[in-house]
Amino acid sequence: MHFQFDWAFVLLPVPFLAGMLIDTLIWKQFLLRRIQISFASLFAAHAGAEAVLLSVPGGFALADPLKVAWLHKRFRIVPSDVIAGLVVRHWLLGITQVLYVLVVSGIGLIVIQSHAVASYLQISSMAFGIAASLSIGLLLVFSIWAFLRGELARMFWKWLYRIPLPALRRWLKRQYHAFIETDRQFRLMGKEPALSVAAMVLLYCVFWAVEAFETLLVAHVLGFSIGTVEALLMEAWLSLVKLGVFFLPAGAGAKEAGYVALFAALGIPVGGTLLAGFVILKRIVSLGFIALGYGFLSMQGISPFLKRPQSWNTITER
Repeated sequence: MHFQFDWAFVLLPVPFLAGMLIDTLIWKQFLLRRIQISFASLFAAHAGAEAVLLSVPGGFALADPLKVAWLHKRFRIVPSDVIAGLVVRHWLLGITQVLYVLVVSGIGLIVIQSHAVASYLQISSMAFGIAASLSIGLLLVFSIWAFLRGELARMFWKWLYRIPLPALRRWLKRQYHAFIETDRQFRLMGKEPALSVAAMVLLYCVFWAVEAFETLLVAHVLGFSIGTVEALLMEAWLSLVKLGVFFLPAGAGAKEAGYVALFAALGIPVGGTLLAGFVILKRIVSLGFIALGYGFLSMQGISPFLKRPQSWNTITER
């Protein structure tokens, strides 16, 4: 294995950082614009919560509550306002992920079919990516229609309230305002100028694409090359894999297995040692940002492991 300590090595943290900055920008500019909070503070909250998401089994269930608790503790922001923005953020992430995978898979199918060496496995993999995206897309199209009508969150609340669990019903009563606020946020989005919505979609598509740039950099550092289309395809499909194993921290295990399968499926000639170095270096980059996120948590005196912060209670008390 041959490391190249040049410009690519120095740039390794840039894609991950760029993705975090884009996500924070959209969250602040479009989803929390009525709330007075600095970009740096919002970035710190986002980075700290994402560190938990990337490092703890089932971290997806902790990340958003941690953001809500942090922002309430530091800035006294009403939890229902933050929750509504986070719901819209996840919806936008889902919409743009489907769009990104469909566009990348379509381009990849055209490019790979144009090569004489295109294999059945490569074309089948491409078709699978397109089919999976279309299936998810159908669900998201329904959510677009229902959300923009401003009724889905309230309907979901009523459906949950029918479940005969006293503890759940007590929680739902406390959270009713958050559900109504979510519907209101989506109605407001439906009134956004088309250019604003297009800007959000475009920025999130860039967000999904930045890891492909990281893949190109990691390959360069290790001394082998990956085509840009192949890198985009690899990360697009792995984004669906991570969606399917959301309960694993950063898709641990499943993502590594995915790289092994996709290197073979895309016909990228890489030996076992280089492939091992590739996945290890990718994980090292992630660990660096996990450490950064936990640093932000530590500076605020928040530990999601040792003691539940008192401000977390506001999520269920409001």
